[in-house]
Amino acid sequence: MPNHNLPPGPGRPKGSENKARAVHRQFWQEVLDQEGDNIKESLQQVRENDPAAYLKIVVSLTEFVMPKLSRTELTGTEGETISVTLNLGKTNSPDANH
Repeated sequence: MPNHNLPPGPGRPKGSENKARAVHRQFWQEVLDQEGDNIKESLQQVRENDPAAYLKIVVSLTEFVMPKLSRTELTGTEGETISVTLNLGKTNSPDANH
């Protein structure tokens, strides 16, 4: 910590990486570049030997490329609850777009 009475400087620009994070990111990028084929082969072996474990691994890794979305609470204009219906299958409705 500096021993003076000056106000702090502007610091790192908002959203920019600090040096340690940039070094770690570079390290893991190099590891993935070098080990990509081995990782694919290992995942294929897990898939063949234990499909449930394979799915667990894939789901856990997915978070790193597609972050989880935050939950959203739906309420009416005065805070009352509202009803939402989702149809996720085929419909026999003549006005359906698909």
